[in-house]
Amino acid sequence: MSDNRILEGRKDRYQLDAPLGRGANGVTWRARRLSDGREVCAKEVRWATMIELDDERRFHREAGILAALDHHAIPDHIDDFTAGEGMSHALWLVQELVPGVTIEAERKTRGYLESELRQMLLELARVLVFLHDRHPPVVHRDIKPSNIMRRPDGRLVLLDFGAALLAGLDAERGATVAGTFGFMAPEQIRGQAGPASDVYALGMVIASIAAGAIPEALLDGDNRPSLVSLRVSLGLRKVLDQMLLSDPRRRPSAAQIIDLLQVAPVAPRALPPRHVPSAPTPQRVAPAPAAPAPKHEAAASAMDGLKVFVGIVGVIVALLFVGFDRSAERARNEHVDYYSALAHYQPASPASPAAPLPRPRPTPPAVVRVPIAPPSTEEVTRVERLCSEHNECDALANHLLASGTHDAARTAWQRASEACLKDETTCSLALRLKTQAQTKAIADADRDTLARFAASCSAGHRVTCALAH
Repeated sequence: MSDNRILEGRKDRYQLDAPLGRGANGVTWRARRLSDGREVCAKEVRWATMIELDDERRFHREAGILAALDHHAIPDHIDDFTAGEGMSHALWLVQELVPGVTIEAERKTRGYLESELRQMLLELARVLVFLHDRHPPVVHRDIKPSNIMRRPDGRLVLLDFGAALLAGLDAERGATVAGTFGFMAPEQIRGQAGPASDVYALGMVIASIAAGAIPEALLDGDNRPSLVSLRVSLGLRKVLDQMLLSDPRRRPSAAQIIDLLQVAPVAPRALPPRHVPSAPTPQRVAPAPAAPAPKHEAAASAMDGLKVFVGIVGVIVALLFVGFDRSAERARNEHVDYYSALAHYQPASPASPAAPLPRPRPTPPAVVRVPIAPPSTEEVTRVERLCSEHNECDALANHLLASGTHDAARTAWQRASEACLKDETTCSLALRLKTQAQTKAIADADRDTLARFAASCSAGHRVTCALAH
């Protein structure tokens, strides 16, 4: 559906074309700058859809951050302004329209060589160095495959700075959580995101692509990333392991990731097939003449000596190959780095290219992975207290939704609804639960609560209007 509206910006005029995507708070449009005809991306956030008092502040923060950044892997900021009246009053952010395909879409149609994964990690780590070396550091907080675009020339671009913050300056009230579950670091779920949180997210992006799976599939029984099944070199796996450490203080910085990639060994070449030389075929030697001439005797003697020498050399080579093959097998069984075992042997022919990693296999929609155990009663009680005393209701939702149980989801919705009806500043939790797959059906079926939201909306409480339908 096209839209020919013309917007009056601060720096120029823009004509809308067609929507590129829709989110909870607005629409992203393809538009055209009228002064020169350049195609741009216009992000619309309507006041009527804002559910938090801080939404407007976050919008201006995103615009301010983008305006201050100048990097080829970050979309250019072009304009930001307000336009419209009444229900159509909206905030607008105009930025570069980046052509290409997202990594999320790309990974569904192809596999990746390890060299391609290394290049992707290296490019994005350089972007993080640029962001984290600023004063104060810029933390993206939502690095995921759908927010990474590949231009037609192959270069990567990091998109969507809507969740970005300035480390140390943008202290969010309470435990506000921003980001995408699965790619969020443990401390980010607790509302304590920093530069190390971006490192974790980037590591999970590369690991999930290499595994051809969703992030939750890489978690072990203790809810920690486990990369033992990745078909990548030991060197790259070690780098990813460090990026995904639970303690943010132990993770490498973006600059250290670049250094680690320079020294990390590449994927091993295919091991050569085992070769055990067969025994020499016996040679039938014709009997010597009864009375050879002296020069014939000398030639025969020299030939016999050469045969003996060649036979000895052949036996030695065979023993060396057999010994090397057994040593390599023993090294692999003892989990010894087999790069050292292959240090003294190189195949004569060039190694074949590494096989591409498997294409990701989409998880059937009916399958729900629940890697996190239900929270204990004491844990829920503690989080409830934080919710009531410090407005940290997002933390309660995270814990209850993590259990994946119907009762916990219903409890989360009921508590969030009551909190919203008492205090509008807590309604962000209820709206997020109303859009979550686990709780949407529960919320839609709760007619009594929806009626109370409708009455609150009619009484002039604008925030509850979005929850009444």
